[in-house]
Amino acid sequence: MARARQRPGVPHGGIISTLLDCHSAAAVLHEADVRGWGPLPGAALAYVTAGLDVRYLRPAPLTEPVELRAVVTEAGQGQMTVDVGLHWDGKPRATAVALWKRWRLRA
Repeated sequence: MARARQRPGVPHGGIISTLLDCHSAAAVLHEADVRGWGPLPGAALAYVTAGLDVRYLRPAPLTEPVELRAVVTEAGQGQMTVDVGLHWDGKPRATAVALWKRWRLRA
């Protein structure tokens, strides 16, 4: 069985995807707030992650500050799409397209 090797000083891909997901959440929840699309009755949040398509482009540092950028590219009450990226040293290190859907309680 093959063992995955983690490079020292480089964050694990799961950590990077978590950062991208959380930063896209900030963009979506801000957009929802600006448009007055708050949580529906009984829901804790207005939107939840429905998909996250991550592309790892090059290593990112573990111990240095990085830049996160997010842009809402499509906004509707039913769903939103966000382009999000992690950048360091003037280069994108990872990018993602995040799909967010309206949180509706199911009976």
